[in-house]
Amino acid sequence: MADLGWPHTSTFLAEHEGCNQEFFHCGAVELARKLLGQFLYCHQSKVVVRILETEAYPEDEDIIYQKLFHNYTVPEMNAKFKIKGGTMVVWKPATTLGDHLYITAGEESCGDVVYLRSCEPIEGRHIVLERRGLSNESPSTTRNQVLIGPSRAAAGLGKEWESNPVLYEGGGVQLFHGTVPPREKILCGIRNLPHLDYLLGVNRGYNRFALKTRNPTYKYTNNETLREVNQ
Repeated sequence: MADLGWPHTSTFLAEHEGCNQEFFHCGAVELARKLLGQFLYCHQSKVVVRILETEAYPEDEDIIYQKLFHNYTVPEMNAKFKIKGGTMVVWKPATTLGDHLYITAGEESCGDVVYLRSCEPIEGRHIVLERRGLSNESPSTTRNQVLIGPSRAAAGLGKEWESNPVLYEGGGVQLFHGTVPPREKILCGIRNLPHLDYLLGVNRGYNRFALKTRNPTYKYTNNETLREVNQ
């Protein structure tokens, strides 16, 4: 796909089908895997990124979920996460820099969320670099790590999702169907929780999913826990 500038004429919309509301009507674990290889399209800038890595956070019986969002009261958590599936939600952990993005799953009363960990730029790469404060000569670009990591992925999308955070509607950021070719192996492993290392012995759940051939992070973080799964 050619990168033609901002704004520019893109053929992406004509070539891809948007995901409907039913796509998100499932639990967090199922949605986390389904999101691999899908495209996020920014309607204003025409930036397109492809999702490479996700983590699932189901609300029910998940102590990690409670500890991760411990700075919210129950009413605040309900207002933030118990909304219709397919909504982009931002959360800024106190121990990290930058925003982190989550996508709600299931019905409005569900509360499940999927953590957006890594993406790759497909169209509008120079806009993504500008948003990240990088140049083409930056070491972070030559290692294909422009959007590898939660805060980087959020920065690359800018704030366009704020105008309409519902991903099956147009106007802000919208999710479009992509594919995962057989050569791109899907990996599954335990969730990466460096800021919750004190929870020794707690079941982290095999709720982390990544595309092996396109995503460098699996090589460096919890690689021993990630295993190929059937597509």
